[in-house]
Amino acid sequence: MIGLRDTWADHAGAEQTEMVTSLGNWAGVEFFLNSDKLSGKRLFLVRFPKETGSEAFNNVLFRSLVIQMLEFELYKELTFVILKSELEEIFISFAEDLIFQTSSCNSPDEVLETVSNVIFQWLKLFERAVPNFLSSQAEKGLFGELYLFRTLLWEDYAPRDLEAAWEGPLWGDRDFSFPTAKLEIKLSSAKNPTLKITSERQLEVLGDEREFIILYQVDVSRSVGDLLTDLIDEIRIILASDLSTLERFNMKLLAYGYSDDERTYYDKRFSVRKASAYQITDGFPCITPATLMPGIFNVGYEIDLSVCEPYKIEYSKISILINGY
Repeated sequence: MIGLRDTWADHAGAEQTEMVTSLGNWAGVEFFLNSDKLSGKRLFLVRFPKETGSEAFNNVLFRSLVIQMLEFELYKELTFVILKSELEEIFISFAEDLIFQTSSCNSPDEVLETVSNVIFQWLKLFERAVPNFLSSQAEKGLFGELYLFRTLLWEDYAPRDLEAAWEGPLWGDRDFSFPTAKLEIKLSSAKNPTLKITSERQLEVLGDEREFIILYQVDVSRSVGDLLTDLIDEIRIILASDLSTLERFNMKLLAYGYSDDERTYYDKRFSVRKASAYQITDGFPCITPATLMPGIFNVGYEIDLSVCEPYKIEYSKISILINGY
């Protein structure tokens, strides 16, 4: 079996932007390592035969680790993604232990059962390896996304569909991905804010997609406005009538890095003083993969709001903006 550390080192030094390496194959199950330099993702993949009984397997949306069982036409694929780069060494050790523990299995179902046991054993270590609270910037980011989430609930957007569209805590290129529109949420407390873009894919428009940026300009204080925990509590109350949706929402909060155990840490209050919307259409000032020279990726930059004025649209009911009517 190929070593995980050596494989990742080979991927890092390769010219290709995406590489997939087979790590081994036994009991009818294949193991792969995938590196995507464009998105910065490193994935550990376990591919099962289509008929493997995975119905009892529980996906994990943890604050430092995302594990999902994906079904394709010819196989099922268990996907592991780390959300925090500082966990890379722990993640490698976890994956190597998983490979070792499953190497003596005799069937795909036995592999899956062993994988579930290994995940359970390692989750606490992942939890202890990261801080129990969000950074100031992450707190602002989560507040912005949840502010829009609550707004859409107030506008009677279907809770189950809304939760499914919220991709900010995971590895999506957009914060919200609806069937009819993609939304990127920005929040700033600066006097003269800019749009801070974290990658060349963030404002990339594919095909007939309708893409928008929502910018919330806020005041921050200790006495006036909403706490992050206020938003979370309000959303949970609304979602309580659908326990499966509420559970997925709570899992995504964990994936973001939020824990109820640290509620008292989030004592800053945010007051939204201005909300603006911009549509990403031809000519919008942005960097995308199509505009970059080969070999350049993971590009972060800022956009002056003044050059975005021609693309500004009316911010009224967000649900109208999303649906286009």
